Amino acid sequence: MSMGKGLAFAGIGAVVVAVIWVVLIRVTDWSLWIVAPAIGGAAGYGMMRGTKMKGGAAAGVWAAAVTVAGIFAARYTVVSWMTEDFLAVDEEEAVEHLAWQIAEEWEQEETECWDEDGELLPSVYAEAGERWEGMDADERQVLTAELEGDSELAAGVLTPIALLFDFGIFGTICTVLAAGTAFKTGSTNLEATLIEQGVAQDSADADRLAGQLRAGDRFAMLGRSAGPAGPGQSEGSHVSGAGSPLPPIPAAHPPAPRVAGVERADGERDAA
Repeated sequence: MSMGKGLAFAGIGAVVVAVIWVVLIRVTDWSLWIVAPAIGGAAGYGMMRGTKMKGGAAAGVWAAAVTVAGIFAARYTVVSWMTEDFLAVDEEEAVEHLAWQIAEEWEQEETECWDEDGELLPSVYAEAGERWEGMDADERQVLTAELEGDSELAAGVLTPIALLFDFGIFGTICTVLAAGTAFKTGSTNLEATLIEQGVAQDSADADRLAGQLRAGDRFAMLGRSAGPAGPGQSEGSHVSGAGSPLPPIPAAHPPAPRVAGVERADGERDAA
């Protein structure tokens, strides 16, 4: 159940950042590959939230897979736009198409239509321009729609090929970094983090604290030091996003009780 929730959260995070990335590319007309690792961060954080930091290699792999899928989806959208823009049909291309039709007709009529360099004669283009001007709006729309249909077929073939070349070296590096970020974040285990940061002393202590943190939904902000202890806080405690301290941890070796008249290590004697 937690893995399914983690996948859902990872997918939402990846989609949100991918959409923002695509919009920025469309607005700026830049590739902005530097934004790609943010997709990995969002997917990894979503997996971490959804699984409540249970972590593990499987969670990390799924977060990385969601990241790569989000990057490919975003880049496919961008490349599709670029291909469609490149193959867009305008008046000049429509006249060019008419010129080639006229050339075929003139060849059948054995009328000269090519120059010495193998290019269409200006008279062919003049005839094509006259035919275009003689068309009404509906006829022009039919011709344009026919050409656009051919362009869509071409785009369907060219887009996957263009996508492969779109990544390049830098795009591939950014994708790997994004997947690594997602894996590292999504696979993070709360119990291991508690021990690593010194918040918990052993596995049993980590299990106890992890249960409390997951119950209070405060695990995601683990690791932000509280700094100097405030009212009601113990030194070295860690805080959640709301700033409340985690449960205090008993010392592993509590100080020995003072006994009257016994000299301490600092040379002083406890008063009776």
